Amino acid sequence: MAKEDEVSTFQQRVEHASNTLFAEYGAFVSRHPCKVFWLAFIIMVGLASGMSKFATYEDESLIWTPVGNPSVLARDRAQEMFQSTGGVIVFMAEDKTGNAAGVLTKNAAQEFADFKAQFLAHTHGEDDQIAFDAVCFQYLD
Repeated sequence: MAKEDEVSTFQQRVEHASNTLFAEYGAFVSRHPCKVFWLAFIIMVGLASGMSKFATYEDESLIWTPVGNPSVLARDRAQEMFQSTGGVIVFMAEDKTGNAAGVLTKNAAQEFADFKAQFLAHTHGEDDQIAFDAVCFQYLD
């Protein structure tokens, strides 16, 4: 029973302390309502002053990626080159030989390398604007 008395007295001490604290706070507020109001108002204005630095971002990836991130730079460059309202560039490969050994062969890798070389040749300048048709549609059969 000694342990139960200790728990009970600890709980009673915590309850008494919280009751006393709130009673004193209530008494202070009732004696000085203007001081409490203006103090709360000044604190609110001080904390709200940070809202003057509030900014919104059209592209939230700018918030979460480091400055100069290669993936963001590449995405921006692609959007400059292929001004489109949407869509995804997808490479599709199919095995035209009927051989089920696989699609990723040395020839397929060479085709990708050739495509990359030709793509870079078209986009070598800084202000080049090329159409998707000029580079990609020639590979579709």
